Amino acid sequence: MSLPGVKSGEMVGREALRRAYLLAGVVALAGTLITGCADGQSRQGTSPAGEQPLKGGLRDLMTRLSAAGPAAEYLEYGDMAHWRALGAVTDQGPGKGPWQSAVLSGFGDIAMRAEALAGPTGINAYLADRGVIIGTPPNTALRVEGGIDAGAVHDKLVALGAKPRTIGGQEGLSMAADHAVSMDGPLTRLGLLNQLNQVVVTGEVLAAGSAASPVAAALGGDAPLSGSADHAAVAECLGDVAAATILAPAQPGGVKLYGVGLRKPAAATDQPVNVVCVLPRIAEVGKTFTERFTGDAKVGAGTLSALTDAIDHDQVGTAYRATMKLKPGGSVMLAHQLMIRNELAALADPAAPGNPLDLLKPTPVLTRLTRPGPLAQPMIRRGSYWESPSWSFPQRLTVDLGSTLGVKRLVLRLPPAMSWAARTQTLSVRTSTDGTTYRTAVESGDHPFDPAPGNKVTITLPDTIAARYLRLDVTGNTGWAAAQLSELEAYSS
Repeated sequence: MSLPGVKSGEMVGREALRRAYLLAGVVALAGTLITGCADGQSRQGTSPAGEQPLKGGLRDLMTRLSAAGPAAEYLEYGDMAHWRALGAVTDQGPGKGPWQSAVLSGFGDIAMRAEALAGPTGINAYLADRGVIIGTPPNTALRVEGGIDAGAVHDKLVALGAKPRTIGGQEGLSMAADHAVSMDGPLTRLGLLNQLNQVVVTGEVLAAGSAASPVAAALGGDAPLSGSADHAAVAECLGDVAAATILAPAQPGGVKLYGVGLRKPAAATDQPVNVVCVLPRIAEVGKTFTERFTGDAKVGAGTLSALTDAIDHDQVGTAYRATMKLKPGGSVMLAHQLMIRNELAALADPAAPGNPLDLLKPTPVLTRLTRPGPLAQPMIRRGSYWESPSWSFPQRLTVDLGSTLGVKRLVLRLPPAMSWAARTQTLSVRTSTDGTTYRTAVESGDHPFDPAPGNKVTITLPDTIAARYLRLDVTGNTGWAAAQLSELEAYSS
């Protein structure tokens, strides 16, 4: 397997594609239903009828994650039981409505591939109570609680070829070597890469990942994450949320931890409320965050006031918090968008480095030489993406496949439904065998990305074309003032 490079023409500094053999997905967490108010008071609410709320939510879950593991760097949590009670999902998958963009939180590909996985593996994310994804590539793992039949999952994975392996002091199963990707293996045929390489399943809990170390961290340890004063402070600040991320910046700045979340709706008709929490490393953060994170803040193609009805600031312990009431019709995961687009750091941290979240890095392309499957597929950090400079069309992205291949079909992807609204990008496709002379394969046209079926666009070329280099020229985007792409797959048929 070769790993050729990705070019981005004159836009090298705004790459956000990143190599990641991991679970794709975004963020969420759960808790008791106590919603913080702008005046710092709290009010008691109730969960949807028909199901008891999970006790403790994120803070309870943190007692079962290791503080010494990758959860300290990145944590995404999802409360699937709440979404079922709300009617946003069934055991068959998500329904329609505004909340569908959040229900994959904490489950990633395991939820996106639920239909394909349920039979062969016995794993159905939509039957689970809670899920959490921890870590940054390549040290990531998934923990699923509830809705797991340990015996059935064990037997089905063994039938797929899993072998016994001790992981974190517990009896586990191994589908392949740590971090290995088998292009013709059973996981690939199920639409995964290596998310189930190492698995421990016991009772109603499943821990899985590409390697044993992060899986062991998902099983817990002597020092739980709940014992970290910083993480406990952010969890307390977020309060009762149904979708959230806690993230430690990869580069030092004025902020120790960021937390973003979607408040848990008590009814399907509730107005979406997002929470942003910032744990400072330096004193100036509080003043910066309060003064910059307002309706006048410029984000994307507009301002926060165009996306929110109100923004209120308060302080919870050592963390600074902004609570946003979102306008109807937009993404219910606005706070998460601001974080992954690196805009939150600019609005919160006076000492932010140029790349505080470590998202904007060139990525290689994973060339697949086996069939079936794509000829080439850039892999990314979950929820991240490449984005060109804003307010400057046209923009260009060039991908090197590593060798000349016959290309008939392309699949373009944006991050899945959890945090993105629908958008249309206007683009053309050109190809080259030498990287110098390009021919137009597909004329410029509008290509709609819809989160409901997975935020992907398929482009079929008129003929099979021999190409090593694929070039996208983007001239417009209805969702953001820049070109955006998470993944480009090239197929021979």
